[in-house]
Amino acid sequence: MITGRLEKLGRYVPAKYKTEILQWVESVNKDMKEGDYLIAGEEVYARVLSYRTKKEIDCKIEAHDRYIDIQSVICGAEGIQVYEREALETEQAYDPQRDVTFYKKGQRPYLGVNVEEGCFVMLFPEEAHQPEISFQEDYPEIKKFVIKIKEELYE
Repeated sequence: MITGRLEKLGRYVPAKYKTEILQWVESVNKDMKEGDYLIAGEEVYARVLSYRTKKEIDCKIEAHDRYIDIQSVICGAEGIQVYEREALETEQAYDPQRDVTFYKKGQRPYLGVNVEEGCFVMLFPEEAHQPEISFQEDYPEIKKFVIKIKEELYE
């Protein structure tokens, strides 16, 4: 996992698509529509989504095989717990269409991060993660983006 300020994101993205990724991040704003945005075809794309944050116990643990996630909040804040994927028991088998496996709760996370506006977290396939965690009791809605980068771009 890598975390930091969005202005330093260029250090961590593949050189091949660095310009396109950083230009897309610069274009992000609170009025963006939810949905998928192609940055470099299937190799790099982004998804903008909104949802209400939840209690940690109600948030799913997931991991991806083919893509690295860069997650950032456009409006609001959320917590993300990170787990050692190999230590988890599968709850829902890998869905290749969605590139996601879901895991049972039970293991303790080895790390947690608070993602606020202007920050990012970069999660790799070996890191299962549990987003959507609220810091507040009223469970506010957030708007975020997730940039998906094909893992082989880092090999």
